[in-house]
Amino acid sequence: VIPFGFKLLASGTKDFSSESRLYSNFYFQSSGQVAVLPSMFLRPVEDVFKSLWLGSPNGINFYENINEAINDTSDYIYANTPGTYYYETKLTSTEDVGPSGEHIARYAFKAANYNASGKWNLAVTLFMGDSGIITWNHYQVPAAWVSGIQELSNSDIAKLTDYTDLRYRFEASTSGVLGFGDVLFVSWAELEVPSGTVGKSHIDI
Repeated sequence: VIPFGFKLLASGTKDFSSESRLYSNFYFQSSGQVAVLPSMFLRPVEDVFKSLWLGSPNGINFYENINEAINDTSDYIYANTPGTYYYETKLTSTEDVGPSGEHIARYAFKAANYNASGKWNLAVTLFMGDSGIITWNHYQVPAAWVSGIQELSNSDIAKLTDYTDLRYRFEASTSGVLGFGDVLFVSWAELEVPSGTVGKSHIDI
């Protein structure tokens, strides 16, 4: 049974040595028990660059439209001008990240395309400072909300050496001719990372 409020992020090998050791997101102890490292959720806390994007209902602090714990599509950032331009937001700062384990990017988006010949494209990039870590491209964004769920590879995780300056960049681009009312929406963003703090709850293995 996994203690409530925790999530097993990866598996490990049981260890009965005299020392406690950290394997993935389990903290194995010589007693034969294992503590589970909880997840942390890094969410937008600051606007870095707005360009031609807009925010609703908060048209000043755009990040407040996309930083809820649970996706709420009644508030969002949006693009409605043809061309290629981006919005960038800084995520929660932390120095307490586990040495290994899953990193999962999540975000939600959709488009309103009234002109059949025009389409929105969205590129989502995870940045560390000014360095791009990985980009996820979404072409011809549909009219229904899409949940982007992306698991970072071990090589991408290895590039993350500074968790105090992680950012998401949402780059809008268009193809064809957009009509009046053609809009690209982003309603939510977060990054799940393993906590570096061993949880107090334990499970027998």
